[in-house]
Amino acid sequence: MNRNTLIICLSIVVLCFNNAYSENQKLNIAVADFNARNVSELDSAAISDLVRTELVRLDSYNVVDRGNMEKILAEQKFQLQNCTDQECIIKMGRLLNVEKIVTGYVIKIEGVYQISISFVNVETGKIEQSERMRCINTRDFAKLTENLVLKLTRKDEVSQSNISTGLQITEIIDKEKIIVNKGKFDNMRVGGIYLVINNKSQKKGYIRIIETGNITSTALIIDERESKISAEDFLKYSYFYYRWGLGFKISFPSQAMICLNYRDDIRLGFELSLGENGTDFYTSIEGSGQMRVNCIKYMIPIVIRYYSFINDFLTAYTGGGLSLGRYGYGNETIYKIKPVFCMGLEWLLYSQLSACIDYKQYVGMETFMDHSTDIGSFNIGVSYHFISKI
Repeated sequence: MNRNTLIICLSIVVLCFNNAYSENQKLNIAVADFNARNVSELDSAAISDLVRTELVRLDSYNVVDRGNMEKILAEQKFQLQNCTDQECIIKMGRLLNVEKIVTGYVIKIEGVYQISISFVNVETGKIEQSERMRCINTRDFAKLTENLVLKLTRKDEVSQSNISTGLQITEIIDKEKIIVNKGKFDNMRVGGIYLVINNKSQKKGYIRIIETGNITSTALIIDERESKISAEDFLKYSYFYYRWGLGFKISFPSQAMICLNYRDDIRLGFELSLGENGTDFYTSIEGSGQMRVNCIKYMIPIVIRYYSFINDFLTAYTGGGLSLGRYGYGNETIYKIKPVFCMGLEWLLYSQLSACIDYKQYVGMETFMDHSTDIGSFNIGVSYHFISKI
């Protein structure tokens, strides 16, 4: 045997060993029969087979095929049919010597199919991962199960804190429009802005919902990075896509104000208001019987805000800042810098338009002409937010 022949033989041995080792690294997995609720057993069995086929195609697990499952379980005198409860599924997984069992159900409610898939750890008996999607037609079963399996197998790679629960792009219509896998049944609303990220949590752009169906929505791509947005990218709600806003507020007591506001990714922002809040009061001029107009007012408050999400369209905020206090006594005026605090709620009405209601407390910490300089005001208003690429 010459040297070249020996090298070739050793290479083949090493390659075979690596392939065998790689196969052994894969988890053994089996797919149980899906539970049918208000659907035919045929449809339920079809979903199970589609899930099994997709897992084999992905080549991420060693999947026990249906024939071998039936053979192994028959030898153990185990009844595969109607094995849908947790205890039965765990027992089946141990007999098949697999680490995980894929289980789920298919249900039909008011003409809408809902498919749920779960990964169950055979050793602990716990559901490790679970996903569900909806469709109207059985012709969508294949695409739906493909997306479900792909999402489940990617969950180990993707940080769930960076993904809006279950939201995913399912279809690219053209260069500007896409289809999202959730609709009115999932409280999707026209005007919502979503950040698009891939399975490595990298930003790919932004979309805005322009039309909602019962179980899917149509969205417009409003910002796309160098890496193109594609089907199966994930979505995360983004309230802060519109950073700058110009608003109009009515204060009680006092007058109307023009407001400029800004929001950032880290839930911080500020508001600068052009106007006054405060009160006028009268005192008598000694010896003349006349009255003098006095005032305690606060101008140009600038407040740093911290935003906290309640849901996709309602946000609470609190904050504090400074305001210029104006204390008037007849023709004399004293100016002082005073603290101001605020708390409020903001609603996204449509696309770039929002409404708010808040309370501001101006803290004077002293008296002026026997009047407290602490003043509170309720404010209601609307703001128009400008697009700003992030």
